[in-house]
Amino acid sequence: MKIKYLCIFIAAAFGFSECGTGEIDTDVCKMHPPYEPGRAIIPGWFYNGSIDLCQYYEFGAVSAENKIANRFSSLSDC
Repeated sequence: MKIKYLCIFIAAAFGFSECGTGEIDTDVCKMHPPYEPGRAIIPGWFYNGSIDLCQYYEFGAVSAENKIANRFSSLSDC
């Protein structure tokens, strides 16, 4: 009986570990603009989904290095 429960537990553990291995498709337009203060002020644009417009924003140096962010270098890119 104990072996049966052990086998079920092991099978469940391996099954659940496979569920979290896929990549997450992130829609950057739904993200908030990154707020990370830094010494530099880097101008840019972000998409504000609540008003359905792109807005000017001054990013900090740390947030400018983030590759996946709601941050665009120009209004036309946004």
